[in-house]
Amino acid sequence: VRAGRFRKDLYYRIKGLTLRVPSVRERPEDIPLLIDYFFHMFERLHGKRLNGIAPDAWRLLTRYPWRGNGAGNPQRGRTDDPLDASGGDGHP
Repeated sequence: VRAGRFRKDLYYRIKGLTLRVPSVRERPEDIPLLIDYFFHMFERLHGKRLNGIAPDAWRLLTRYPWRGNGAGNPQRGRTDDPLDASGGDGHP
């Protein structure tokens, strides 16, 4: 909104919507997709080409009893409100 790439009126209309995103535990079929996404994101972020994920690591990730949605989210701690200048913690 601040950068002018998103209409302020539309932002406030959408802000009132609530989306329920089920936890990873409720959708285990998404785990391989998430592993693949974060694996490739790590490669791009660090400019490295990796050989893959070890079978033991794959088993650990697919069998882990995941809780909630935000525990491993790289965006965690950031505000959901682009007009909030606090940096996500409620303090300027």
